[in-house]
Amino acid sequence: MYFRVNGIPMFLKGANLIPFHTVRTQVTPELMNGVLKAATDVHFNVLRVWGGGIYQTDAFYTACDRLGLLVWQEAMFACAMYPADTAFLADVREEMREQVLRIGHHPSVALWGGNNENEAAFGWFSESRNDRAFYQKDYVKLYFDTVGDEIVKLDPERPFIDSSPANGPFYPGATAEGKLPMSLDEVLRTKRWGDAGGSKFGDMHFYENYNDCTAPGVVPVARIMSEFGWQSDAPFFSIKSVTPAQDWDTWAETAQYRQRWLSDGTRLKVLQMGKVFGGLPSHNFMASEPQQKAKLYSDYIYLRQVMQSVCYDHTISMMRRNMHNPAKMSMGTLYWQLNDGASWSSFDYEGRWKPLHHALSRVYAPLQLQAFVRPEDDTAAVLLSYDEAAPLPAGVAVDVYLHSLSAGNAPASANATAACLAGDDDSAPKALVGSFKVDAGEVLTAKPSWSLRVDEVLAKLPGCGRGTCFLRAVAREAGAGGVKGARARGGQYGLLGAANGRGRDVDVQEAVLFFDKFNSLALPEVSVRPHSFKKVAPKTIEFQVTAAGGAAAHAFWDAAPAGRFSVNGVQALRPCAPLAVRFEAADEVEVSDLESSLTIWTINGALQGKQRAPLLGVAGRDVAAARRAPVRPSRRMMLAV
Repeated sequence: MYFRVNGIPMFLKGANLIPFHTVRTQVTPELMNGVLKAATDVHFNVLRVWGGGIYQTDAFYTACDRLGLLVWQEAMFACAMYPADTAFLADVREEMREQVLRIGHHPSVALWGGNNENEAAFGWFSESRNDRAFYQKDYVKLYFDTVGDEIVKLDPERPFIDSSPANGPFYPGATAEGKLPMSLDEVLRTKRWGDAGGSKFGDMHFYENYNDCTAPGVVPVARIMSEFGWQSDAPFFSIKSVTPAQDWDTWAETAQYRQRWLSDGTRLKVLQMGKVFGGLPSHNFMASEPQQKAKLYSDYIYLRQVMQSVCYDHTISMMRRNMHNPAKMSMGTLYWQLNDGASWSSFDYEGRWKPLHHALSRVYAPLQLQAFVRPEDDTAAVLLSYDEAAPLPAGVAVDVYLHSLSAGNAPASANATAACLAGDDDSAPKALVGSFKVDAGEVLTAKPSWSLRVDEVLAKLPGCGRGTCFLRAVAREAGAGGVKGARARGGQYGLLGAANGRGRDVDVQEAVLFFDKFNSLALPEVSVRPHSFKKVAPKTIEFQVTAAGGAAAHAFWDAAPAGRFSVNGVQALRPCAPLAVRFEAADEVEVSDLESSLTIWTINGALQGKQRAPLLGVAGRDVAAARRAPVRPSRRMMLAV
């Protein structure tokens, strides 16, 4: 499967959309537009309206037209064997006629799909496994002779695929010159029946819940990954807002019910986290005291969300690299799923972004900076992946640094962050290990622009080992045009596409590479403190976050007021480098509402127990007073009460 739009190749960047609400009459324009804005803010160009949901309203397709979001529109058949009697087929034909005539005029509708996973489902049920010929005959009657026939008759210029996933070939629609190269009958005659989930042809759905998603060979390289995912839980503050305190326990029956996967889904998720992270805390998120149960539950939710983010980042980045690999020609990723909350989604019903959705602002950026290790030769590599049709509008300069995780002689203390703010240098040792520049208009390929064997990289900074240092690549625009051009197209950020906490006019993207599993890293004990809160609008508060003691891995913050942070899920929050954050609340908010509940999680703390409790109530004090302040209970512990 290879996508061209108006004759131009396009890498699909998006997700699967499920119904906005379980009760359709509760879907407001604000809810729908909020979900679509969350998609376009992280560079989506497509949404797949999943065949297990509903046909969306006219307002949805009009909004997609306006936003430039393409729609992969499936007929509403999913995950089952359907009848093919005369009466049912007549109803289906009328349904397809009604829907194609209703929404087919929208330019956002780019692709019609016949069903979700119904060809793959031949292998799910004993009846279809034992008499495949019978069910395949009914499949042809329903999805080729009825669904496909009606769609192609009414809308012959758009592509139609009989199922997702499937091996093809597919009805391609019209060429850029307006020709129709292949009929639906020809598609059926040459259809590749068999394993619909293979990676060689067509599109692929991929779910693997047992092994390390980042290990070589676990995630395949497909032509199109139209469904894939790793489950995470809803944000802790969303759960707190609708549940009693006795539910704040990783292993509580109600918590396990909410994960809506398998009867032992929590246990399986914990086991997989251990493989991705290289081990988990010995407490296994179990405690006897209610406060500690709640704390460990919030840590579990955070760690599972980080694992989800890491797995999606790995998969999307790998697919983007292989867009330019002539042997693979990968053309898109649509992850499962965009909306909802207590499952695979990247943000929840309250609009809270999980770490994954924040990562997408970088991973789906028009120009993505990647840092990774090639396992075949143990080489650290850095490249830029660019997937827009227009030539690269501006030059980009990239510097590659090697950082120590620890701040050396400046361990975290209760007042270490205040010392940072007072001007004491708590920065960790670092060394520049490489640089390169990409000129405007340059064609980017799958070949890294910089690479060096890991042992040679680590030798650049005394005392560095795989567990004590990390690589950080920094890309900056080296010419005019990218920021201005991106904003003219309606993008929230510039060419490099990600909020960076360094100012709106600083177009910078960072990529971080750790050389070992998180639990094998010698993570330092850190202190991470929010400070300098300022209300700038009824729903908007600005503040800063500063780390001390060393690098805080995957720093993530959330609070009781529902809303969105401009920057979050920072892969490596460096010591004494204040990060500017803007919080946009769903409703009017006061500084005290945000400051009193803001909670910061890190891999250092949640995985290795190496995060100092932040000082409370120091935002309005001067630095000297903060240094004299006594150590008080952790904010995170207070939230669990």
